[in-house]
Amino acid sequence: MDAATTSPSTVIRLVGGPRGVDGCLLDLAMSPQDRADLDGERFVRALCGSTVTPLAALQRRCTDRRTAEQLAASWRAVVFRAAGRPRRHRPRPFRYQGTYSLEAVRDENGRWGLAVAARLNGAPPPAPPTSASSWAELESLVDEAAARFAAVANLLPDGPLAERARSIRKAVGTCVSDAARLCAVGSVIAPDPETSAAHEQVRALRARVEALTGTIEVATAHLVGLHLDVGEAADPVIPSASLAQAWAEIGHPV
Repeated sequence: MDAATTSPSTVIRLVGGPRGVDGCLLDLAMSPQDRADLDGERFVRALCGSTVTPLAALQRRCTDRRTAEQLAASWRAVVFRAAGRPRRHRPRPFRYQGTYSLEAVRDENGRWGLAVAARLNGAPPPAPPTSASSWAELESLVDEAAARFAAVANLLPDGPLAERARSIRKAVGTCVSDAARLCAVGSVIAPDPETSAAHEQVRALRARVEALTGTIEVATAHLVGLHLDVGEAADPVIPSASLAQAWAEIGHPV
């Protein structure tokens, strides 16, 4: 008897919750995003009005603070808990636990994402106003630099060069986390840097954040160099010459 007939079913059934979610059957073996939304005995769906989607799909859209905060303000998390033990060939029921708000958070690598926050009773609370301080603007510059790095890194083909990019990505994440921490410190000691009494410390914080942003830009420039290496390794002249020869042979059969 093979493993497929002895292992528990990967299909789950959602019981309860808002319309459009209750009664859904999901095969976790078919969707990586659904598997990502299963955390132990908890399963999460993201809800906005009548639209239901995996929370993992929203996570991929969190490229910066502003986007993450906008998604957290407009979407909610519908949380289900496993009921009973998994059984072969039968959907495992997950019962509705509650609807929760979402909050924008950074992970250990400095990337923005969404986390399940407080449980909601009745209508969702209004979204808090976003800060437009110079510290928030400085932090947004760090996020923009990190987004450029990620975009260039994602364009590298699989292979040794992509492996090098992955090793650099962790260092860039550390730069983003450190810069966000320093901006948070600055917003505490000097909400308005122009009128703050601690000018020397404010200048030091800003200089450190700007240096970390510069480090990310250097890492991006290094990735551009890797892309140029790919171009040198694959000379387009050789296949083009072969194509011309083949075309000549087709036009002049022996």
